[in-house]
Amino acid sequence: MSPKEPTTQILLFSQPRTGCHLLERMLSKQSRIHTYLQHPFGISSRYPRAWLLAEPLVQISAELSQKHDAQMQKGEKRWRKGLATTESKNKALYVHFHPLFALKPDVVYDYLSNGPAVAPRSIRKPLSVPDELLLMKGTVPLLTIRNPRLQVPSLYRVSRDTLPGGVGGVDLLASATPRWNRLLHDWYTANGIQPLVVDADDYMSSEAFVRHLCSISGLDPDEALIKWDKTNRDMDMNQYEKNHSAIQKTLFASQGPEARRASQNVDLDAEERGWDAEFGVQGARLVRETVQTVSGDYEYLRERRVRLPGSKL
Repeated sequence: MSPKEPTTQILLFSQPRTGCHLLERMLSKQSRIHTYLQHPFGISSRYPRAWLLAEPLVQISAELSQKHDAQMQKGEKRWRKGLATTESKNKALYVHFHPLFALKPDVVYDYLSNGPAVAPRSIRKPLSVPDELLLMKGTVPLLTIRNPRLQVPSLYRVSRDTLPGGVGGVDLLASATPRWNRLLHDWYTANGIQPLVVDADDYMSSEAFVRHLCSISGLDPDEALIKWDKTNRDMDMNQYEKNHSAIQKTLFASQGPEARRASQNVDLDAEERGWDAEFGVQGARLVRETVQTVSGDYEYLRERRVRLPGSKL
């Protein structure tokens, strides 16, 4: 598949703990891309966590909704500024964020309160982002996924260790679910844009896959970054920077993608047997329940993922 027009935007809609920053690094030296815009709608608050950590979940309060709207307006302004800059250079804009940060609150509430196991019954835009930004001519949406038996425990682990307030079942599910990317996939498809679903197993383990992804995204396969030096981090950081560094510590310690982290190279049963010791009985139960809940949406997207030509999988 080749873009019909020059790529104007690469929109990376990532699930947390899917190796999205690894993929971002491998795309970070593209001459077609002039500006890299990461998390325009914020990252530290993980949506309004004060809402998602409250159990039982109720409709979002007017106060939190207003704060969310204000954050969306700031992010939209940054996005438009990035587009103006790249258009003046005849280049492309790269935007990366977790869809959860930009979702319409009623979409979140409906999913979390009315049965996550129920498949979507209609196609609707889940994001509080104007169509003119999401559907701009030349836009290439990338949707990341990862095997939930690796993604969910990784998310639980990093949330427990870096976020205030601990980890709640609603908060974990809202962050772990591929449902948001499933909704985006179906909405983009209905609007005549074929999104590119990419599984971490593929971009963690195959240089050829990463170069193929560049090719079908309107980028230069030869400019894919496959090797790099380990990152040295200055220890004089504020708490946000420390948390962000902890979230990306595997990437900082790497010198390239590590195929050993792909699910086909991991003993998943052995990993699961260790959850009770690592997370405690309650934590392990929550992780298992979340894995089971989100697996259907993962499989839905996995069936529609980009495949390397000639691949048997």
